[in-house]
Amino acid sequence: MLRFGRRTDDGWANEDVAVRSGPALGQFVTLDLDADARPHLAYHDIVDPTASSTGTVYYALGPEVIDQPTAIDDDGVTTPDRFELGDNFPNPFNPETVIPFTLASTTEVEVAVYNLAGQKVRVITQGMRTAGHHQVRWHGRDRAGRDAASGTYLVRMRAAGVDQVRKMLLLR
Repeated sequence: MLRFGRRTDDGWANEDVAVRSGPALGQFVTLDLDADARPHLAYHDIVDPTASSTGTVYYALGPEVIDQPTAIDDDGVTTPDRFELGDNFPNPFNPETVIPFTLASTTEVEVAVYNLAGQKVRVITQGMRTAGHHQVRWHGRDRAGRDAASGTYLVRMRAAGVDQVRKMLLLR
């Protein structure tokens, strides 16, 4: 049996973990934050999984735990390094299209649709957005909710001084 101390709202509590025989359990890790948001890490490395009394328990407290490498794989998600308006898909479209865009930092952004005369047909999104990959949908309607006519439209993204435009073709 393994016993770990764990911080709760009412103080400390013990957490018991049964060790089964065989190689099924070779390691056990707990991580908890105390009232001061300091991490508490307990790690038990079992040398002989058939005997619960063997192995080593490691315990660490404080911010140094966060800086240590972990066994968790990187999920491959990274923050983009530039602001970019992607190509909508599908294109041509009917009745709706998806418009992807990326932001290199949290910023105010506006994505809007214009006709070829330069008139704003509809604002699709406007406001603060976090850094990362985003997408919005345009349902082929103007700001009053009426279906837009077939034709070529421009989607424009403005964010952090970047102004980009792409063409879209709506076929009814």
